[in-house]
Amino acid sequence: IDLARRPDEPGQRALLGEFGHGRVNFRGIAQMVMLPPGSYQLRGEYKGQTVGRRGLEWHINCASGGKLIAKTPMATGSTPEWTEFTATFTIPETDCRAQEIRLWFDARSASEQLITGSMWYDKLQIARSQ
Repeated sequence: IDLARRPDEPGQRALLGEFGHGRVNFRGIAQMVMLPPGSYQLRGEYKGQTVGRRGLEWHINCASGGKLIAKTPMATGSTPEWTEFTATFTIPETDCRAQEIRLWFDARSASEQLITGSMWYDKLQIARSQ
């Protein structure tokens, strides 16, 4: 995982995850945020190609207790053009003062940890829902 120069936009950088051949034990990357209670939308775009039974997702969890409050659709296979994704979620009134946004490789078993390829993510943002 790295912030790499976008080949299609000189001077711009994006998040790049590259996976070699074999089993991957990717624990993800995360950012802690403190959003007040309310409705939100995580937005961004991705492109790339991976080969494997499972793919990458963005998870939004309450930091205390780890309760999953949203996740994006899984990015897997071939997506050669920048493709938008969204996840709408609500921060509850109680027990979720801080939140963790995590890019996660959703492998549920050893055989699902086999992945190769790369995936780019850019233009990530969290905005209040209207």
